[in-house]
This record gives sequence, C-alpha cells and structure tokens, in this order.
Amino acid sequence: MNAQPLIDSARLKFSGISSEDFEDIPDIGETRTFTITAQCTKHIEEQMANEGTRKIANMKIEKILTGVDNRINDAPPSEPSLFDTPAEPDSDDDSEDGESPSNVGGIGQGPQFSAGD
Repeated sequence: MNAQPLIDSARLKFSGISSEDFEDIPDIGETRTFTITAQCTKHIEEQMANEGTRKIANMKIEKILTGVDNRINDAPPSEPSLFDTPAEPDSDDDSEDGESPSNVGGIGQGPQFSAGD
C-alpha cells in the first residue's frame, strides 16, 4: 500500500523564453538568480518507480528580472490605444464659467443669409 503525502505538493517545470533581452550573458555553467513571473499551463501526474506518483505543474515564463527584484509585481506601463481618444478641452479659453466664447455659435447656428443679399 502506497502512503499518500499529507501535503499536496508538486514540482514546477518552467518553459518558454524571456521576452526581455539581457546584455550580461551568463557563462556556460554559471548559476544566476532571477525573479520571474510564470503562468501555470498544465498539471501532470506520473507514476514513479519507487515513490508512488509525482505531480508536476508546467509553468510558462511571462517576465524575468535579474536578481531578487520586487519590481516584478509592478503593473506594466499602459499600452497606447489603437483608437483615437477624445481630446482634452483647452483650458486657456477666455471663458471661465464653462460657456462658449461669444464668437462661437452652437451647432446649426452658422451665418444667416437672406434671399435679398
């Protein structure tokens, strides 16, 4: 009879390539510390020869920073919008009470012409 572990645990398997470029390339065999974010993509449970079963969580790398870095949790900068955003109203007009200046007419209030002119 196989003894079940008291704590449900799994090994992590990382895959993917960083979207960031690193100029300080490590030497082959060199060990470095990184801070990463990764998304779990799959759970695997496999039968081991002597130990029962092993659980593995596949993790897809999303972001990597060199060293131990708490900035990994910072929100990414906002991407520019693909759509035009409404322009901010100019605050340097002559009216401070929110009314239009006297030389600006409303919609449909263009110049008036009479048939006799």
